[in-house]
Amino acid sequence: MGFGIIAPTLPLFARSFGVNNAQVGSIISAFALARFASGLISGKLVDIFGERLVYSIGIGFVAISSAAAAMAQSYSQLLLFRAAGGLGSSMFSVAAGSLLLRVVSDNQRGRAQSLYNGSFLIGMVGGPVVGGALSGFSLRAPLAIYAALLAVSSISAAFLLRGSELAAKPEGKKETTSLREAFALKPYRIALAISFSTGFIIFGMGRSIVPLFMVEEMKVSTTYMGVGFTLASITNGLLLLRAGRLSDEKGRRYVAIVGSSALFLSTALLLFTVQAWIFFAIGPFHIDVREIDASDFFHVTMRNINLST
Repeated sequence: MGFGIIAPTLPLFARSFGVNNAQVGSIISAFALARFASGLISGKLVDIFGERLVYSIGIGFVAISSAAAAMAQSYSQLLLFRAAGGLGSSMFSVAAGSLLLRVVSDNQRGRAQSLYNGSFLIGMVGGPVVGGALSGFSLRAPLAIYAALLAVSSISAAFLLRGSELAAKPEGKKETTSLREAFALKPYRIALAISFSTGFIIFGMGRSIVPLFMVEEMKVSTTYMGVGFTLASITNGLLLLRAGRLSDEKGRRYVAIVGSSALFLSTALLLFTVQAWIFFAIGPFHIDVREIDASDFFHVTMRNINLST
């Protein structure tokens, strides 16, 4: 919910400091770069301390950094606080993925990924509309609400996972795969390529440049833009369970091709967006395929891989 709230308004908040488009994009990139740089560290922390501790601390760290970003007095402060949030995001996302990997069998992983990401999309459905409405009062408000929701998530995880053997600190030595061995596997390299390409489009472009394009070039309101993001999330949610089942039944390659093709077509259609309503037509096809097919490439072929790789 919190991510959906800030998605359409964060670029506008950055723009309020009088910066150019490249600097606005850097706000999104700084968060992603921090996640990337700390990914190996987060995986090692999960191996040492267990999912519960890393998840709770990680999401709590994002809550603190988001609250600080809401109070930023300059572009440089906003950039710093968002980058710091990337570290916490890496911690809790790796911990959540690790837990899901260990509790689900290979022949159910597509559907499990669908449900997991569906829970995220339930929040994303209402988030952009709420964020767009809040921005009418203050561009800082969405970040403040995001911080509050993250704090609730951190406390909930620490409380609900207490005593869980699956999320506890691991004991004994487990079989691992080195990073060199992982890169030697073709499905692993394909998964990386899919994840990079879709992430570049959906988060790099879709969450930074598209909001500016719609508000500044198409002259729509932030609420209008939020509704468009919401429609895309609803469509994604409706297709997730079906896509997960197809991934389990027909294979990961089939879903990867279909999903990536839909994303390509929707991105290409952005070139022809000359009327605001076209944004609504494109949104439903702007689907994030990474969490269904790419992650399954990882998990099915590397059952015992160490999450730090």
